Amino acid sequence: MRIYKQAGNIKGALFLGAVILIIGLFIYTQSIINALRSESRETVSLYAHIMAKGVTGANDNELDFVFREIILKVTFPIIQSDADGNPVNWRNLVDDGDIEKETVREIMEAMDSQNDPIPLVVTLDGDVDAGPRVYELGHLHFGDSVLINRLKMLPYIEIGAVALFIFFGFSGFQVIRNTEKQHIWFGMARETAHQLGTPVS
Repeated sequence: MRIYKQAGNIKGALFLGAVILIIGLFIYTQSIINALRSESRETVSLYAHIMAKGVTGANDNELDFVFREIILKVTFPIIQSDADGNPVNWRNLVDDGDIEKETVREIMEAMDSQNDPIPLVVTLDGDVDAGPRVYELGHLHFGDSVLINRLKMLPYIEIGAVALFIFFGFSGFQVIRNTEKQHIWFGMARETAHQLGTPVS
């Protein structure tokens, strides 16, 4: 009976350890994803600020030029939209070359569900009476980088690995327990045969 009790304790400890490991890994992975998303947002905010400073007026051509010069080094997907919400420039999408604007718009909406777009705001000197004029030229929409998307898959891989660990652990434990049972039965059979005077090989 003690063996069965110990077996139950070991199984329970294995299961509890696996659950704690999965939760710990999931929390750690989520914290990394959140940190990377925050870093991406700060980068996009900086780009939006630089673009706004680089534009002296509400001129789409100037904005396009600044976008091309600044966003060239970005590693995550990003889309610049105009004031009406139409995509005008994009980078690091699935296929930057041959992509329809409608597809870009759908990707842009998906990005907005992940991260709030950053407004492109330009402040220009106005009349003395009216004060400075603020123009919203559009938005920068951005999505998760390849690294973040890979990290999103990590918890599922971790759960699979831990599940395999538990499966093989339980299977191995079951084999050991069955072997112990056979030894016990064999020992009992020998003892019984000895008591009865029948030799057991």
